[in-house]
Amino acid sequence: MLETGQILLTLALCLLSVILWQMRRILARLKRIEQLMPEIPSNHEASTEDAPPPETGAGSLFESFLSEEPSRRSLPKSEQFAAYRKWRNDKGLNWSAASD
Repeated sequence: MLETGQILLTLALCLLSVILWQMRRILARLKRIEQLMPEIPSNHEASTEDAPPPETGAGSLFESFLSEEPSRRSLPKSEQFAAYRKWRNDKGLNWSAASD
């Protein structure tokens, strides 16, 4: 008859072998994904070309908002951003406005 220690050791070895087998499967899947990775950036670059302009910097929407009315530049930042959000909403540039 097997002792309790031998049963536990056998169960532990079986569990370890199952875990190692699963890890080999996961590693094989990861290698396959890594081989496909070089294709993803080329597709991603094409989709970013249609992206809207950034919110800050020269020629941005925020700059055009400030240039429409020069007195906006003298406002505190929090008031500038509140007015900018309202301006974007009025122009229909917010996502929430698109769903209305």
